[in-house]
Order: sequence, then structure tokens, then C-alpha cells
Amino acid sequence: MKLKQVLINIIGNAVKFTHEGGSVDLTVERTAQFDKKSTLRFTVSDTGIGISKEYLPHIFDSFSQEDSSATNKYGSSGLGLAITKSIIEMMNGNIEVRSEKGKGTTFTVAVTLMDSERRHDEINELVIDTNNMSVLVIDDDPVACEHAKLILEKIGIACEIAYSGFDAIEMVKLRHARQNPYNLILVDLKMPDMDGIETTREIRKIVGHESAIIIITAYRWDDVLDEAISAGVDSFIAKPLFANNIIEEFRSALHKKNSSKSAKPQTDLKGRHILLAEDVPINAEIMTMVLAMRELNVDHVENGRAAVSDF
Repeated sequence: MKLKQVLINIIGNAVKFTHEGGSVDLTVERTAQFDKKSTLRFTVSDTGIGISKEYLPHIFDSFSQEDSSATNKYGSSGLGLAITKSIIEMMNGNIEVRSEKGKGTTFTVAVTLMDSERRHDEINELVIDTNNMSVLVIDDDPVACEHAKLILEKIGIACEIAYSGFDAIEMVKLRHARQNPYNLILVDLKMPDMDGIETTREIRKIVGHESAIIIITAYRWDDVLDEAISAGVDSFIAKPLFANNIIEEFRSALHKKNSSKSAKPQTDLKGRHILLAEDVPINAEIMTMVLAMRELNVDHVENGRAAVSDF
């Protein structure tokens, strides 16, 4: 979520300070990989107004602007890059800038992240038919609801809105009774009376696991991650919402659900009787001990002939 905020800020500035006819490029590279971690380098280059050599050392200072008239012309507060640098440093990363007045600017951000355990090819095998999807958006903010509905309907997804957890539960009950459940439910984390986690918990009591539920939030979700997963949340999405992010997380949630369905439950062998044929005494002793740790009853014979004779 924080990395996305950083990139939105840098790219937003690049677009803002690049005149019509110019260009903005984003390049993402993996520059190193070790111990299940990867270092990623994000490079944002523009052909915009650029920054003078005198001002460049102060680019990350709070409330610092090269030209005070920029506030009126471009709507900048001077806080964005200071916060951006702070976020990157909290992630143990670094940010650099190169620029020439009148020729453009290049920002480079490098961060080291844990490698995902998800296999991209497996997830992408799941085909999402947006024309046959139905989504419920739950948020007490009418503007956020209308925004979500707008971006979803633009890609052909039918969307319904609930402004509280209580309203959403009634809508879910009705769809469940009609045997026409929502494919995806997007729930805002921070809502009065009933928050997103409690709403999810109540919805799961009705639908079980037949719908994917994703929390949407503009806040950190680290502190509520365990509680949310326990309540039945499948994933999280940071605000502002984008259609491709919603589809990606929905596909990931479906992949997890399909994987859990296909996983065979472990058979409880406690108390079962095992016939062990082993002619090496030390091997037989070890195997008997291991099986006994699983509370299995073991009968040992020295060879196959003795095993067959027991039948």
C-alpha cells in the first residue's frame, strides 16, 4: 500500500510538471535476488520542466518549493516528496533524483521485498468473466461507493451498494435465499457501528465461503491482519480503487479457494494397527518408534513370508 502511494506521488508529479507533448516513463527492474527476497528498482523519467542544480539538494525538504508560484499553477503543497522519502526510508529503501532545468527529471526508488509465494502463471489460468460477475460494495462513504461502482461498471461488472454493514447483511441474506450469491464483496475497513471485519464475520455465517470478501482501506491493515483472516477476509486492497487491482485480488482469492478445495485432508490414523516387515533390527526399531509417536500400534515381523503368514 505504501509503495503504491510513493509511485502515485512520483508519477503524479511527473505528469503534473510535464507539458503537453512530453512523455513520462516508468521502468521496473529486479536488480538482485537473495534469501527469498528481491530488490526492485522503480525509475520514473519525464521530459518536464526539470529542477535547477541549486534547488536539487532541497527537493526532499518539507514545504520546500523551487518556485513559490508553482503552488498556484500546479497545486503543490511541498509536502509530497518529503513524505515519499520518509516512507521509502522506513522500508529500508532509498530514493534518488537527477534533473536538469528545462530538460526533465528522473526519480529512482529501490526497495527490497519478500518474494511472493503465489505462482503468477497458476493464478492467471483463472479466467474471470466480468460480464457474469456481481459485486457488493459496502462503504459508509457515498462518494467511495459511487467511485467503486463507476470503475466496476466500466468493465462490465454489475455492482450493488450498501452504506452500512447492517444493510449489507440483509442484501446478502436475500441473494443467498435466491441462490444467487455475490461473486465478490468489497468491504470498507473503517465503518461506524459495524466495521469491515465484523461485517465479514456476520456475512460468513450466512454464505460460508461461497463469496470472495476483500477489505478496502486507506489505512494500514497490519494490525488487524490476523483478526481479519480469522473472520473470513480473503484479501486487502488499498484505496483508491482501480479495476485491474480488484480483478487481480479477486483472481488471487479464487485461486486460494480452489487450492484449499483440492487439498486432500490428512487422514487420522490414530489407534490403527500397522504390520511392519523389516529385516534390519535398527530400522525396525526406528520405524516402530516413529509410528508410535503418531499413536499407531505396530506389529513387527522380520520378512515378507512372516507378514503373509499373519493373514
